[in-house]
Amino acid sequence: MGIALYLSNPVLSEIKYAGKLPKLPQVIMSLIEACNREDTQTEELIEIISADPGLTARIMDIMASANVNIKEEIRSIETAVVYLGINNIRNLAISMAVMHVFEMPDETPEWNMNKFWYHSFATAVISKKIAEQTGDADPDEAFLAGLMHDIGFLLFLSVFSDKYASILAENKNEQDIITAEKKQFRITRFEAGAWLCTQWNLNPLICDAVLYVNEDETRIISALPLVKIVFTANRLADFRYDENSAKFFLMSGIEEDEAQQLLVNAQKDVNSQADNLGIKIPDFNAEDDSIQKQEEISKQLAEDFLKIKVKQTSLIFGTIKNLLGATNRKEILNEVDAGINILFFVQGLFYFLYDEKRHLLTGYSHKEDNRTKIINSIAIPFTNRKSLLIRSLTKKSFISSLNFDKQNEITISDTQIMRLMKAEEMFCFPMFANGKPLGVIVIGVAEKNALDMVHNSGIIEMLAKLSALCLNTISFHTDKKKYVENERVSAASDTTRGIIHEINNPLGIITSYLKILSLKLPDKHPAQKELVVINEEIDRISSLLAQLSDFAAPFTEEFEFIDLNDFFTSILAIVKKTLLLSKGIEAVFIPDTSLSRVKTCKNGLKQILINLIKNSAEAMENGGKIEIITRRIPGSEKIMIDEKRKIPGKLEIIIRDNGPGIPDKIRSRIFEPYNSTKKEGHSGLGLSIVKNIVTRINGTIECETTQNTGTVFKITLPVS
Repeated sequence: MGIALYLSNPVLSEIKYAGKLPKLPQVIMSLIEACNREDTQTEELIEIISADPGLTARIMDIMASANVNIKEEIRSIETAVVYLGINNIRNLAISMAVMHVFEMPDETPEWNMNKFWYHSFATAVISKKIAEQTGDADPDEAFLAGLMHDIGFLLFLSVFSDKYASILAENKNEQDIITAEKKQFRITRFEAGAWLCTQWNLNPLICDAVLYVNEDETRIISALPLVKIVFTANRLADFRYDENSAKFFLMSGIEEDEAQQLLVNAQKDVNSQADNLGIKIPDFNAEDDSIQKQEEISKQLAEDFLKIKVKQTSLIFGTIKNLLGATNRKEILNEVDAGINILFFVQGLFYFLYDEKRHLLTGYSHKEDNRTKIINSIAIPFTNRKSLLIRSLTKKSFISSLNFDKQNEITISDTQIMRLMKAEEMFCFPMFANGKPLGVIVIGVAEKNALDMVHNSGIIEMLAKLSALCLNTISFHTDKKKYVENERVSAASDTTRGIIHEINNPLGIITSYLKILSLKLPDKHPAQKELVVINEEIDRISSLLAQLSDFAAPFTEEFEFIDLNDFFTSILAIVKKTLLLSKGIEAVFIPDTSLSRVKTCKNGLKQILINLIKNSAEAMENGGKIEIITRRIPGSEKIMIDEKRKIPGKLEIIIRDNGPGIPDKIRSRIFEPYNSTKKEGHSGLGLSIVKNIVTRINGTIECETTQNTGTVFKITLPVS
C-alpha cells in the first residue's frame, strides 16, 4: 500500500483525526525513540522505565520468574536493564503496551482472543529463531515484527467493533474475511496494521513485514529477509511440521534437518515464556481447531504450492525481458542468477566461462564473499574430461551429479565446487550460441530439492541458451567495434605513410634551395631574417612528420623479460627532469613489490609511459600531481585444481593525474587519431599510438576522467 493511499483512505483518516488512533503510552514512545538511537546510554533507559511504576514492576516480576535462569537475585531496575539489554527491554515494553492498549475480553462471540495472542507470540518467537539461525535479519526486530504481524486485526476490532464483529460472524474463511475487510474499509487489516506501525514510529522494515505478511508466495520469494521471515513464521505458528512447512522454511533459508529442531525449541520457549506476558496456552482440541479444519488448511497450502508452479511462467518472462535489456556480461549473468534464485531453492550458483585461447573454463561470480573469491581463482582444463562441467560442455547437454557415483566417478574439482556451494548435488547447464561454447552454469542444491531441479531443468536450459545468445551478441559487437577501430587506425596509418613520403620529397628540395639561397646572400641581407623564419616553420613541419612517423611505423619490436618496477623507476627519473620539474608537477610511483619479471616489449612500454605522462603534464599548466601504480590484479591468477598448477594472471598499470579532466566530446573518441584538445603543434596522435602499442603487446587500455578532478588511464597486461 502506497503512501498516497494511506493519506486518501477515509477509514484511516477517521481513525487518526477523530481521536480514535490507539496510542502507546508516552513512556513507551520515549523508550522506542531512545532504543532506536545508536548513542543511547543505559542510564537514559533506566530513567524512562522508572517513570512508569507498572512497567518497572512487570520487568522485575519477569526477572524474578522461574523462566529467567540467573543465579543472583535482581533487586534493581538498573541491573535488570543491563541483564536484558536494550533490544529485549524495547520488545518487552512494546509487547506489554500493545496488549494494554488493546485490552479486550479473553473470549468474544466472534474470536478467541487468547488464541490470537498465543499465535502472535508464537510467530514472534519463531521469527526470532529463524533470524538467529540465518543471520539475515536482526533477531529482536524479527521478534517485534512477528508479534505485531496481525495488529491490524485488533485495530479494526477495537475501533469498528460492531462492523468488524459482523464481518467475523459472517465469514469463517480467511480469504473471505480479507475480501470483506477490503469491501467495508477499502483496506485490509494488514495494510491498516502497517499504517499503525508507522504512526508508532516503528522501524520501516517492521512495517513492511506487517504489510506483506499475507502476500502471495511468489512475490514473497524476492522480498527482503525480514518480510520472508515473518511470512514464514506466521504460517508455522501452529508448530506442525510437514512438506508445506519445509517449503516455507526453505523460503527463509532454513534446511529440513534444522527446521524440525527449530520448531521444537520455539514451542518450548513460547510455552515457558507466555506466562510472562499473561498469555494462557490455548486448548487446541477445541472445535475451531478440529482435524477437519487442519485438513482444509493443508489442502489450501497444497493449492497455493501449485499456484507457485503455475506462476513460474510469468516470472520466467520477467527474467527474459531483463536479460534482453542487459548491456554487458555482468548484467546478463546477474539477471540469470536472479531468475534462477527466484524460481528455485538453490544452495549456490556459479558460472564457468570458456577461455578460447587457453582452452579451459574459468570460474566467475559477481558476488563479494569468500566463496566467490575461490571460484574466481579456479580454472578447469579440457584435459580433465571426467569433470561434470567439461562433460556438460562437451556433450552440449545438462548433466548432474545424480547420474554418477560420488566416491568413484566424481572428480576432486567437482567435489570441491559442491563443497563451496554447500550443496549435496550439482547440476551443470552448458551455454552455447551458434555452435560456439561460452561456458557452463553450475547450480548446487540440497538432496531433497534435486528432483525438483530435474523436473524443471528445461526452464534453466532455456535460460542458459538465451544467456549464451546475449553474451555472444555482446561479444560480437565488442569484436566488431575493435575490428573497425583497428581497420580505421590501419587505414589512417597507411594513408599517413603515403603523405609523409609525398611531403618529405618536396620538403627536402625546398630545404636545399633555401640553404643555397642563404649562402648566396650576404650575411646582413634583410632576407636572411625571413629565411630563418621559413626554416623554423620547416623544422616544425618536420617535427609533426616525426610524430606521424611514430604513428605510421609498423610494430616490429621483440619481447623480453624486464623488472617492471625498476624499469618504471628509471623512466620516471628521466621524465621528472625533462617534463615535470619545470611545471611544478609532483610524480609519485607506487609499485607492487610482489610483481615478478614480466615478458613484454621494453621500448613499446617506454613509449606508452612517456606519452601518457607527457599528456598529463601538458594538461596541468599550473602544476599538479601524477601517480604511477603497478599492481597484480587480484583473482586474475587461475588455479588448475585437478592438475595442482597455476596459470599466471594479469597486472595493471595505472597513470592518474589531478588535472582538469577530458571533455565528454573528446572522451568518446579519445583513442582515435587526430583527436585532440591541445593547441597548434600537436597532431592528436599520442593516444592513438599508445592504444596501438598496448594492443600489440596483448594488453588493454581504458580511460576514466572527471571534469576538474582528473584523469586515470588503466593498462592491463598478461603476466608471463
